[in-house]
Amino acid sequence: MNDSEVLARLNKKLRKKTSILTDEEIRIVAGEVRRLLGQDIVALARGHGVRVEDGLRWQSLRAKCEQERNNRGLTIKDVASQIRRPQYRIRAVEQGGLRELRPEIAHEYFRFLGIVPWVKRWARANQELAERAGILPFPTRPRTKDTIRR
Repeated sequence: MNDSEVLARLNKKLRKKTSILTDEEIRIVAGEVRRLLGQDIVALARGHGVRVEDGLRWQSLRAKCEQERNNRGLTIKDVASQIRRPQYRIRAVEQGGLRELRPEIAHEYFRFLGIVPWVKRWARANQELAERAGILPFPTRPRTKDTIRR
């Protein structure tokens, strides 16, 4: 496959915001982002702990959460109220705010949205970032009296 075919395929994939990109696709897009933004902006972002690759990887997770939340006609405020968590913690999950992100809240949010299988695929494709964010290992649902068979 030549470069133009690879770029055409990648462009098609990028139009679907919930596509999980491969490492090679992340490398290509990150290179273009760096080229377009310039080294000064990239260095400034890096100085604030922002990695281009992390943002690109998180984009599909953010889009999937937003898509499912919107499909249910819910705002972040609605979700926060229903799962009894602060809005800023839900925003941290969607925005990839690793400093504010709490893994237990992220897992609860993913279960609430019904996207756990998709998130597991995303986490396998983005293992290093998922581990830094605390998303891996993905916990099993705690057993309660109602789920224990007698």
